[in-house]
Amino acid sequence: MAITTLMFERSMGHDRGMLKQVRELADLARRIARNGRPAWEDGSVRQTIAQFEAEAEALRYTGYRQLTRQLKGLPPGSESSMLKLGGTELALRIALFAMELLGPYSALEAASPFALDAGKWTQRMLAARGPTIYTGTNQIQHNIIGERVLGLPKG
Repeated sequence: MAITTLMFERSMGHDRGMLKQVRELADLARRIARNGRPAWEDGSVRQTIAQFEAEAEALRYTGYRQLTRQLKGLPPGSESSMLKLGGTELALRIALFAMELLGPYSALEAASPFALDAGKWTQRMLAARGPTIYTGTNQIQHNIIGERVLGLPKG
């Protein structure tokens, strides 16, 4: 019963808002300067953001797979661990990349008049580590996926 409860909890909302965050990150890259030019003009920045968007879309479709299982009356499957793992790691990498783009602005608190986007990127960075721990750490999710999805032996 506890495992099923955790599977439901893990499948809840880890893809929500990811596409929005990626689009907000792209907007930030268009507004912030890097080497005297908008960061968006740097091909590596665009490539990183495109990778984030592809991963966010994959999470969205994995969420649809999970929803289909639930609509059929089935308990959550391995998708719940993949959603939790993928969603939390993507959110953390987006926040880290935003800190990189912001450079010294990333240290400003929300109340600072110079904080970009009212300090939301710094807040996201500070909050991004917690979800990698609760409902089973990401390391545990790696083990679950390895054992139950890939059929690897227990280590």
